[in-house]
Amino acid sequence: NFEGRSGLEKHFNEALTGKDGIVNMTFDESGTLVETTVIQAAEPGHNVVTTLNLELQGLAESVLAEMSRRGAAVIVDADNGDILALASNPGFDPNLFVPFITQAAFDTLNLDPANPLFGRGFSAAYPPGSTFKPFVACAALAYGPVQPYTQFNGPPSMWIGDREFKNWNKEGEGMLDVVGALARSCNTWFYQAAIDTGPAPIIQTAAQFGFGEPAGLPLAGEAAGALPARMDLQHGETANISIGQGEVLVTPVQLAMGIAAIANGSHFPRARLVSHVQDYEHTVISHIPNSSRGYMPYPLETVEAVQIGMDEVVNSGRGTATRARNEVVRIAGKTGTAQWSSGDGQPRHLAWFTGFTFTQNPRLAFAVVYESELGETVSGGRIAAPIAAEIMKRLYDDPEAYDFAAPLPADPPVNRWESTRAAAPAATQETTGETKRRPKNAIESFFEGLFN
Repeated sequence: NFEGRSGLEKHFNEALTGKDGIVNMTFDESGTLVETTVIQAAEPGHNVVTTLNLELQGLAESVLAEMSRRGAAVIVDADNGDILALASNPGFDPNLFVPFITQAAFDTLNLDPANPLFGRGFSAAYPPGSTFKPFVACAALAYGPVQPYTQFNGPPSMWIGDREFKNWNKEGEGMLDVVGALARSCNTWFYQAAIDTGPAPIIQTAAQFGFGEPAGLPLAGEAAGALPARMDLQHGETANISIGQGEVLVTPVQLAMGIAAIANGSHFPRARLVSHVQDYEHTVISHIPNSSRGYMPYPLETVEAVQIGMDEVVNSGRGTATRARNEVVRIAGKTGTAQWSSGDGQPRHLAWFTGFTFTQNPRLAFAVVYESELGETVSGGRIAAPIAAEIMKRLYDDPEAYDFAAPLPADPPVNRWESTRAAAPAATQETTGETKRRPKNAIESFFEGLFN
């Protein structure tokens, strides 16, 4: 008998295995078989039906193999949480395990330093870098003092306590609202917004989006990621998590699901990888329904502002992911670059790009991560954004080739605060010395009292 040792085969081993039959065989004194009686008929194993789109899965794997050495890509239905592609590179041919794999072939895979047996899409927990900023923006807009038109100065660096925190742009960004801060991925804007909001609402908001716990896939080895355990972070720690560093770790699946909620703007869908189990006659034995973590508790303008900012990342002249723009489908997104170590003690970097399509039925959300080589200089806009754009461009350019119903186009939200920017009062945050903190608002006090 075969036994599932990992993956879906392990989780659904009982359903896949079936039941042995019992046969009574009668022989005469010469050893000749004279009668065979079936006491109990064998029952074939059931089929586990996944939500993966086979052609889209193949497309994601192909583009990853063409454009990366090591990385992952996850594509989900942003409305119902179905995982349509879960790709990791380098990968392996699963047919090597049918009916069984030789020891030599297994050793080749298992000892490969690129670790092709490691499912980076769900088992790897990475620092998200600036792809965490949309969720910080949600917290600041919903629970902090920040409005869509609130402006902070975006200097090249700022002092928080006795440490200088830098922006990636050494020229300075000037006055920015949340849309501009997302478009430009301005670190110093997010330092100020995060400190004004406080760590507790940011951590709680991230938890609402599903970070800090497994997405719930029926796969052994799914990573939980991490969020800070303490709510009383110092200003420097708060600044660090505001740009997706420090005690924040996410899997590509978690990030795609979090962005799915921003894309649909109404609820937090749960990830679903298996839709049902059926017998060999296609009768459904058990069904796994779509589900949600709940409705978004934020004002509509909160999510709209973040959507607009992510749209400008790609489609405005000032965004950090103009390489994701294409003529086939409109994409909103967020770039990210993070410091990271793969476990060998050698510092590396990650390039991220996450986002969603402005389409309906379905509306897709995605996350792409690229692991750098030693000494390789990477950025989310230069490396990861083109990978995601290539997948989406091929998919939407010929959806029938990928067994994918052509979705309806959807217009991006209109920036209702554009005309208020010039008249909006600028924030009074100090950006040249010790960051000053405003008094706690009621929401922040509530969160700190709840989690301390």
